[in-house]
Amino acid sequence: MDGLDAVREWILAIPETRTVQFLSVLTHGAEGSADGQSYDANNSVTRFSHVLRFASAGKTAKIKQIRSYFVKQ
Repeated sequence: MDGLDAVREWILAIPETRTVQFLSVLTHGAEGSADGQSYDANNSVTRFSHVLRFASAGKTAKIKQIRSYFVKQ
């Protein structure tokens, strides 16, 4: 997936999320990650992991790349 429009379309197509539980959030330098699980209205569980790379380590740095992984239970 590439570009803001593609991300927006993908978000609008997924089922409504009832709950999100973050299990870990890590940051170091120009990288960060988060993992956890989400539950939809039918109580279906999707586990996720996101890895973010920023343009620099500064507090106002823009996101340069995101890698995301999802596992439906």
